[in-house]
Amino acid sequence: MCGGKERWKVQKISLIAVDLDGTLLNDRRELTPRSLAALDRAATEGVEIVVASGRTWSNIPQPLLDRAYIRYYILLNGAQLLDAVSGENLRVAALTRPETEMVLDELEQKGLLYSCVVDGEYCMDRVLYDRIDEYVPAESPFRHILKKARRPVSRLRETLREEQKPIFHIVAEYCEPELRAALLRDLRECFSELNVTSSTPSNVEIDAGDADKGAALQFLLDYIGMTCEETMTFGDSLNDISMLKFAGTGVAMGNAVPEVRAAADYAAMTNSVDGVAREIEKIIQKKEKDV
Repeated sequence: MCGGKERWKVQKISLIAVDLDGTLLNDRRELTPRSLAALDRAATEGVEIVVASGRTWSNIPQPLLDRAYIRYYILLNGAQLLDAVSGENLRVAALTRPETEMVLDELEQKGLLYSCVVDGEYCMDRVLYDRIDEYVPAESPFRHILKKARRPVSRLRETLREEQKPIFHIVAEYCEPELRAALLRDLRECFSELNVTSSTPSNVEIDAGDADKGAALQFLLDYIGMTCEETMTFGDSLNDISMLKFAGTGVAMGNAVPEVRAAADYAAMTNSVDGVAREIEKIIQKKEKDV
């Protein structure tokens, strides 16, 4: 079993799984040259690099897609595990139709702005899409992001029924940050069999009960023949806790929320100063000393 708090000091790292937003990406959602160089160097040293994000495949930054050594992508909080070489989904954990209907009923009753990921694409009911400005403050960067990244459909529920595609993910897109904790608590009570988590200070995400980054990482390790003791994971948000706890070494970012820091073995520096890169550089230095 993994989970001891001191193992990272002596552990050999063969696989690194890294979250993107708030972790590998800086506050401008950019990949810095230092971060990319650290990933490149780790891969050269034989470390498997895995992206573990709440994003869809279409929203993965191009510089990562261009790196052929990144073969495995844990997407949508673990609802999808993709082999980018074969194009095969190694693991899928989708919401059922009844689960989807119950969640949407609750979100609508609460008057929340929401979208669903249908077969890898974010879809939002046109009525809600046209009201994004009412829900999201003008000063919030999420207003622009939502308008750009969500596909408006005339009637979302009808689309879900007609297309009959897997529903991987439902997001309550924006609530006042000070109200998010109460919303998380309420939805977890309503849907105790589902995975209710969050990736930003103002959203709540609902996935299938077996859709989390830790479960997806465990499946991947079994698939490629590695042990959890060989793994290091990086994250900053609630949706990262499962993989931080599962890994041999779970590293919280310096900007991580308190619950994430409590679940990790230790904390790195923040994403704004290349915290992931700094930790990877330490691993490489240790490898060189051990040779």
